[in-house]
Amino acid sequence: MMPLAPGAADVWVTLVASCTPADGGFWSSDVLSEAERNRNAAFHSEPARTRDLATRIFVRQVLSRYLGTPAHALEFARTRFGRPFIVQEASEAQGLSFNISHSLDVIVLAVSRGRSIGVDVEDIRRSGRVLSRYLSGSESDSIAALPPAERWTRFLELWTLKESYVKATGLGLHLPLHEVEFLYRSERSIAPRFGESIGSSLDCWNFQLWNPCPWTVASLCTGGEPQSAPAVCSRRIEPDNTITNTPFAVTRSTFA
Repeated sequence: MMPLAPGAADVWVTLVASCTPADGGFWSSDVLSEAERNRNAAFHSEPARTRDLATRIFVRQVLSRYLGTPAHALEFARTRFGRPFIVQEASEAQGLSFNISHSLDVIVLAVSRGRSIGVDVEDIRRSGRVLSRYLSGSESDSIAALPPAERWTRFLELWTLKESYVKATGLGLHLPLHEVEFLYRSERSIAPRFGESIGSSLDCWNFQLWNPCPWTVASLCTGGEPQSAPAVCSRRIEPDNTITNTPFAVTRSTFA
């Protein structure tokens, strides 16, 4: 079993291209439930079908290592807000939280024990535009002050920060994103600020930005004791299915 101390967090990263379904091995589709197979078959796009397949296998295989349960035997359910959780009653499952996100070709899974956790990853290469309706006035002004070439990346950084928070709370987009605000105080620090309707203490949330791959930006949000940042271990599933420990190189955080 994979050890995970109370209050700690593990972050797992893999590429969709690493998923090569075969009989047996890490990427075996045999671990999927019938319902998961049916949902996967319903995708009309081959890239979307492959990404969904890789994500579901990845989640099962990694979480099974913390629970000492075969990957195919894991059972999941969803809260009324759509957040998945593990149904198993085994003691190893108690207090274990996880969250998943994927971009076009990168999958990130965050796991913690005794902490709320949320993760979001975005691909900075994809086309898009800054959506001001999701930003506060201060955030919009800060983006407008940047050189045009930097604005899209800054928007995606703010988006992942907001998404990781609403996912960590378990409330999803039921929270107004424009009232979850992040100010860049210095080169490495983030200062969150919540609107009155959020009703959450800032001291209980930690945010960390990092780049899982050079072409992606991601945010990890963890809840817990005030002013306590988790110890984070980052692991990567390589194309040859080996597991490597990789540095969790934080670019900005609330505790910088």
